[in-house]
Amino acid sequence: MKKIFRKNQIIITALALMIAVAGYISYTRANVAENDAIQTAGETNDISDGEQIGEIFTDTEDNTQAASAADAQAEDGGYEAYGDKSSESISQVILALSTYGIDCNKDERFQKKEKGLYDNLMEYYKKDGSFSHLLDGDSDPMATDQAFCAMAAYSRFLNGKTSFYDMSDTN
Repeated sequence: MKKIFRKNQIIITALALMIAVAGYISYTRANVAENDAIQTAGETNDISDGEQIGEIFTDTEDNTQAASAADAQAEDGGYEAYGDKSSESISQVILALSTYGIDCNKDERFQKKEKGLYDNLMEYYKKDGSFSHLLDGDSDPMATDQAFCAMAAYSRFLNGKTSFYDMSDTN
């Protein structure tokens, strides 16, 4: 049971981190913008580069010894959950990393066989514009929905916009 939980926790971990930290990042950025006094002696309180959050998300030196998101990847760069590799697992990690300012396709921690997570997700893409749950599966509405969310989050990250769950920069 313990091994099953560890393999399946990547989705839960990604979701928990997004929920817990997304609001904090928005709050911190707003306060920094409103209060220039936060900068003292050349130091800033800016976490937009994702380093602090990235360390939390990929840290393997914790008491539970849970696998990090990077270490949990399969050899091909995907994630196994409930016995299968699925696009939804990749999508959730892309959402989390994009929220924290980590490039899921270029950060070497998440590259396997010269491919990043976004490249890996695109292997689930179908000719009709949808995504499959399993690599060799048919189109799946849930997989498609989550892949589109991940693609939007990554696009927002690449274009320097607020996170997918913030979107305070839209009208």
